[in-house]
Amino acid sequence: MGVVYKAEEAKLERNIALKFLPPELTEDSEARERFVREAKAAAALSHNHICTVFEIGEEENQLFIAMECIDGESLEAGEALARGFKEDGYRGALQSVAEMLAARSKTTYVSSWQIGTLYTRAGKNDEALDWLEKAYQAHDQNMPYLGVDPIFDILRDDPRYQDLLRRMKLPPVFPR
Repeated sequence: MGVVYKAEEAKLERNIALKFLPPELTEDSEARERFVREAKAAAALSHNHICTVFEIGEEENQLFIAMECIDGESLEAGEALARGFKEDGYRGALQSVAEMLAARSKTTYVSSWQIGTLYTRAGKNDEALDWLEKAYQAHDQNMPYLGVDPIFDILRDDPRYQDLLRRMKLPPVFPR
């Protein structure tokens, strides 16, 4: 519960994370108590996967927690999963993550195999085969699983799937 910003602590010249109680909850005494409990609970822990809490404070009626800033992956995939699941259940969640990774692949490396398998599980056969073709072109080490993994059953009768198997010199797999 809260909004987190990356900030610079001027005195020690280091980046910190500032978590604020959302403005709409500043007058909610229960939310304020929960926010303070969260800060105290986190401050009582010491683990390399939990950020260190430096202080809890209040400025102009805004509660905040100052804590260690840990750079890492964004929550983009989790948000894509939640959005997709809300819109169209399991398959929608997988499609949403596949689309997010496909967009990310334009600026950073993302395995074409991974995107292809997500589209396959989402039932998006055309997109799946496009990405599996890219995985084949990239000599992805997972490609031999194409002939044996049951997640690809829905692709088995597609001529493009059979062509991928042929080019990899794998035996043809017939629809089940």
